[in-house]
Amino acid sequence: MNPRSRIADSLFGQPAPEDAHILEDFGNLAQKARPLSARQQLGLGLEIKRLFHFLADERGTRRVDYLNNPASLAAYIRSYHWWNLVRLIRLFSGPVGTALIPAGGAEEIPCVDLGSGPFTVPIALWLSRPELRRRPLVWYCVDRSKSALTAGEELFLAAAARTVLVNGDGPAPWRIVRVPGDVGTKIRRKARLVCAANVLNELIQARSSSCGREPQGQRYAALLSAYADPDAASVLVVEPGTPPSARLLSSLRSAFGDAGWQVSAPCPHSGPCPMDGRSAKWCNFAFSSRDAPRELRSVSKSAGLPKERVGLSFLLMHRTPSGAGLPGIPPGSPAASIPVRVTSDAIILPGGRTGFYGCSKLGLVVLECAAGEVASKGPQPRLESGALVYVEGTSKGTDRKTGGIFVEF
Repeated sequence: MNPRSRIADSLFGQPAPEDAHILEDFGNLAQKARPLSARQQLGLGLEIKRLFHFLADERGTRRVDYLNNPASLAAYIRSYHWWNLVRLIRLFSGPVGTALIPAGGAEEIPCVDLGSGPFTVPIALWLSRPELRRRPLVWYCVDRSKSALTAGEELFLAAAARTVLVNGDGPAPWRIVRVPGDVGTKIRRKARLVCAANVLNELIQARSSSCGREPQGQRYAALLSAYADPDAASVLVVEPGTPPSARLLSSLRSAFGDAGWQVSAPCPHSGPCPMDGRSAKWCNFAFSSRDAPRELRSVSKSAGLPKERVGLSFLLMHRTPSGAGLPGIPPGSPAASIPVRVTSDAIILPGGRTGFYGCSKLGLVVLECAAGEVASKGPQPRLESGALVYVEGTSKGTDRKTGGIFVEF
């Protein structure tokens, strides 16, 4: 590694062992909260596969209230919901989780979870941020499926009860308000935190036949910000790590920026997005599934849907009086350092050297590891998808494949 480079942090963290154990045992927790018969359990793999094809193959025609179907909801909870918990708990266990809600204070904090389904966001935040469990949060969980909201509250209360049993925490001070309705349904209070996880892409697909295929960032930015406290708020949007998701998030980023919001993560700059899903590389982050719950991996494999990598795309925006939000240069870094967000696993460059794709104010960059750091041998930099690093902005040419700028790391 170039001695003048710095590794600042990674997007992803790990929950405490006792909370990781609850995630590992989520299948049993779900069975106690929402029991399936022996016959239903035997057919679970087939139901999960049917749900996958319904979601993947019928995007233009499917109903967005599919979670009102009991079999679909059961399959969703034990597959998609569980995998989404894996994704969000890893994300919330890192710097993004600490930026969502301040840990101190006694005032009640209103939060909105749009397209909440079975409460993926509140459950993930509860299991990943123990310091927030004594904060009086009120969650307005909005979803058009009453069945999913009922199941979500049962699962959240079961997870909260398990942490009380394991960790000795007091009763959960979080208050739940179920709000049946579509995204856009009004609530009584403005929120300090607005979340929309894996929902906007479904809205866009449902509207695609009449509104075209563009992500409509202005429309959805206005919809989300209408829920937010005008003085200080955060908006978190999480989507699958696909090119359409990157286009959506890039469009949202521009719209929020035009409205005076500041990008907090994952972007290391406020300039134009160089990974907007319209070129060879798009903004997404992934990690190995080897640490995912064993039962979840087994259920997915039995459904014919094994998963080796777990990915997502996301955007966190802040509206604060101070205007803070963009990352600063860490102590000891050269004044000319440029923050770069790593957006890939290791790649092999000409000559056998190791590299990584990244995003910076320079645009798309290819981080080229210093001479001697070769893919087959020698010391390897401790980089992973999502890491934030600081480099000197000295260009070493352009990558013919992607147009990215080579920068030594």
